[in-house]
Amino acid sequence: MHRSHQDSTYRHEVVEEFLRAGILIGKIDRLRPLLEKSGYRHTSSTNLGQYIALIFKQEVARIKKESSVPGEVEMTRDVSVIFDALDKARQLQ
Repeated sequence: MHRSHQDSTYRHEVVEEFLRAGILIGKIDRLRPLLEKSGYRHTSSTNLGQYIALIFKQEVARIKKESSVPGEVEMTRDVSVIFDALDKARQLQ
């Protein structure tokens, strides 16, 4: 695996875990020295914000998979997903 791809994968994992823990993405800047001790290069929280949309899409796909019924091809279910755009803006602060 190419080094920049490894760095990108690590950044994605860090952002995902911060979001799951309810920790503001902006806190990553303060923890950068600690996060880089694992040998991966990091970037600023403003650049890491690009991973939020991808993580959101992955969560939607996970929910769809979890709510599907085996053997049912075109069954649909109503599901509500709340994505607070203001919360995203706060994450980047």
